[in-house]
Amino acid sequence: MQYRHGGSEQNYFFERNEYIDCILRCLITYANKRVIVLSTFDPDCASILRRKQTLFPVLFLTQGEKSDSPQFLDVRTWSINIGLCFIVAEHLSGLAAPAIDIIADKDFVKHVKDNGKLLFIWGDEANDKDVSKCLIDLKVDGLIFDHAAELRDEQSTTENLFIAEEREELEVLNSFRERQLEIRHRQLLQELESLQTARETSNSSTAATNPPARSFGNIYSISEQCAIDSNFKDFM
Repeated sequence: MQYRHGGSEQNYFFERNEYIDCILRCLITYANKRVIVLSTFDPDCASILRRKQTLFPVLFLTQGEKSDSPQFLDVRTWSINIGLCFIVAEHLSGLAAPAIDIIADKDFVKHVKDNGKLLFIWGDEANDKDVSKCLIDLKVDGLIFDHAAELRDEQSTTENLFIAEEREELEVLNSFRERQLEIRHRQLLQELESLQTARETSNSSTAATNPPARSFGNIYSISEQCAIDSNFKDFM
């Protein structure tokens, strides 16, 4: 990327599509269930990453206005407010902003949340434990800093965002499966009731078309009486 006051970040350049394809191919093949977030200072790379896949969240890294790092020529990197407009326009997952800019403008966290985006914080200032606690109290979604284990040792009520999302997805999936099982169970009961009703109807129809056999006892008695009378006449 070109610097705002002349020069460039490097003397040779990768073709963005080929470069990003190599990264995504590796991630999709070997990431498995790892929680991975993609971030870049290059606005064009961020847009390409978003368009090429939806498996991994994409964050746009911005240097802000108070950082000592030299600014890039691309206006989209100049401030956190411009960065927010960019991620909203490009439908990125969120913004990674310098800690010093967020500490100076704490209301910015609310602006990001109101737009439904993630806010990660980076910078040397985030290495300070008090600053980190302050940022956590502001409800930022992630901190990028050194010695994270030191802060991790303390009890924290903040749940890992991506683990929480995975848990919620599993809960929704399990709930869906339970509803499907309940629906299938009701369908089976209805089918059994229908079969039972059909069987009872069939038995009733059979009984109606086949009445009980009539008794021929009287007929036999009359025939026998006729035979006796005939024999008696012959005898006389």
